Amino acid sequence: MKKGLSIVSAIIAIIAFVGSITIIFVIDGYSPVPNSVAIFIIWILPIIGLILGFIGKKKFFKYVGIYGNSLTLLITLFYPLVMSFFWNEP
Repeated sequence: MKKGLSIVSAIIAIIAFVGSITIIFVIDGYSPVPNSVAIFIIWILPIIGLILGFIGKKKFFKYVGIYGNSLTLLITLFYPLVMSFFWNEP
């Protein structure tokens, strides 16, 4: 059971990381994906993946899930912050 949670966490990490590429288009307003779907993919899924990763069995998939979801959250939280500070027009 716990091994399955680790695998699900790793799959969520991959989906969220690929989906986080859309953050570039969401910020610029050119994304065909609705904002509610984008927020679910790039913020809520990694949080669920982190929780499942910490619960899962200590194997390769657990570490992929934890590090992948953490990286996705880090990128999607700090990228808009940096963009608003450095590339903000007056």
